[in-house]
Amino acid sequence: MSGLARAGALALVLAAASSCAGGDGGDGGEACSISLVASPPAPVRGQFVSVTAMTEVVGTSGARSYTWLVSLAGEPIVFEVISPDDTISFQASEAGVYEVSVSGTVGATVCSSDEISINATVPGAVFEDMVLRVVPRDPLAAPAQDLFIEVPGGAPYDLGAVTLSAGVAVDGVLRGPGGAPLAGYLRAAPLALEPVPLPPVEAFAGADGAFSLRLLGVAHDLLVMPDGGEVAPALLAGASVTSLDGDLALDAGALVTGTVTDASGDPVAGARVSLVAGGAPSTLAVTGADGSFALRARPGGPVAVTVAPEPGSGLPRLELDAGGGAAIATGSEIEIQYAALATRTVSPAVRLSDGATAAPGARVTWIAGPIAGAGQIAIDGAPRAAQGHVRLTAVAGAGGAHPATPLPRSAYHVLVEPGPAAPEGESVRVEEIDLVAGAPASLSLAAAAELTGTLVDDAGAPVAAARVTAAPLGLLAQSTAAGGAAISDPDGRFALPVAPGADYDLRVDAAAAGLGRMALEVGAGGPGQATALGEVALPPVLRLSGEVALPGGGALAGASIELHCLACGADGGPAPVAQAVSDAAGRFVLLAPDPGVSP
Repeated sequence: MSGLARAGALALVLAAASSCAGGDGGDGGEACSISLVASPPAPVRGQFVSVTAMTEVVGTSGARSYTWLVSLAGEPIVFEVISPDDTISFQASEAGVYEVSVSGTVGATVCSSDEISINATVPGAVFEDMVLRVVPRDPLAAPAQDLFIEVPGGAPYDLGAVTLSAGVAVDGVLRGPGGAPLAGYLRAAPLALEPVPLPPVEAFAGADGAFSLRLLGVAHDLLVMPDGGEVAPALLAGASVTSLDGDLALDAGALVTGTVTDASGDPVAGARVSLVAGGAPSTLAVTGADGSFALRARPGGPVAVTVAPEPGSGLPRLELDAGGGAAIATGSEIEIQYAALATRTVSPAVRLSDGATAAPGARVTWIAGPIAGAGQIAIDGAPRAAQGHVRLTAVAGAGGAHPATPLPRSAYHVLVEPGPAAPEGESVRVEEIDLVAGAPASLSLAAAAELTGTLVDDAGAPVAAARVTAAPLGLLAQSTAAGGAAISDPDGRFALPVAPGADYDLRVDAAAAGLGRMALEVGAGGPGQATALGEVALPPVLRLSGEVALPGGGALAGASIELHCLACGADGGPAPVAQAVSDAAGRFVLLAPDPGVSP
């Protein structure tokens, strides 16, 4: 190693000190600054790279002296100084990110230092298009945004500085009828941003109606949900950013009235009625003792209607979709009548998986639908058939007694979930029960199944300290108790207790081991059975680094950084593949899937 290379470690300290000095020699405006230029800027492994220090001097002169540092993965790299000493050369003998820094003086003036990252790629590296999503911690600092990047395979890669768009500041006042300030919630969803839709931007208008948003300069769908219920929510579809700045005035919306009755024409009290008209929700109404209701909605159509009766009424939730061309206006009336539906009261004993021991605290959820012909909904005299749906949860009391509950006679999926005091090894059971045929005398939990396996890296070595989770698919996705989670042991082994007989999305996050994450679909065996998955090999990853900055150069700390592939999702579309949070200097490191190298 040359003497200059050995001196590089000390030079790094000097470079940091001179950077803080700001290039000011302290003698009445004397200053100099250094910027680095590499050639070639993006070498391939094995190439020689030259780096030149471009020095700008103000009000000073004298001999120029430079101190260099070149490193790869923290290790010093041998380089050659080319005369004059403002240029160095080194061979990129390995692929990766080379860090080059320089500090210097002109006469007695200390110059500002500079440092650059040079990416040396592997010959034949496969370049994959990906999306880098940045979501600032402060939504008023900059809007969430996506940047399309190319990621080369085979070696670590540095994206350099990623400067966000400032977006457009939107400051307005939400006003109701008569211009009075209106408090409420606002959600702006950017349009025409493919292939990965950005999350909406949210804000709240206070008692004075004032709100602030920072949005990308594209059209947005703005949903406004006023507080109180006297003013109907509004959807401003495809609104330009400029149209949202300033006063945002809403009228009260159309007054819609109606009634809810049972099959005999008797009023149904306590039912919650809501509409969606033209994509905008209405206010929520609750029927009175006479079954009547009144709500506010935006005029127009198409109109969807939902009626949710009180639990224990024995009536299903009614749903009318937005088809059929119905619309509403001020003065519209909606008549809702349930059909004559036979009910059956259920009160099974709830037990543990042994079928004998009571399971107090267990949750039993009855799910049915659609039930055809469950009711009829007439908007301004035009009747349409509505479908019925049931989702009702009861908690077993002392002795495992299920409270007596009337339900429409229909076919049900029933989820039986263990309570907080259930013994270890008890898990979720799914049963199919037809209440037309009769009510069950008892329901029981299931003995947990198990998913076991061993995590290894792409070289076959065990991966310890990785988090493994199993997220249930299908009907069990509605149960928080069905999945499981574990940490792999020093030998890479894991064991997950899960609900039996279901499919799972198995997800592995090995960031703690310096690796990435992966997902695969697996199936669990029956109650008490273990399914051995064998070796689960994590795909190779590369270290993808960079830094995010605000317009004007300020570091963006605490931002959520996500990397999305464009075609690796389960449906062949985009999917998130890595995640990080930027540090105080805006730096981040993603453990990204390695696109690989062509043979």
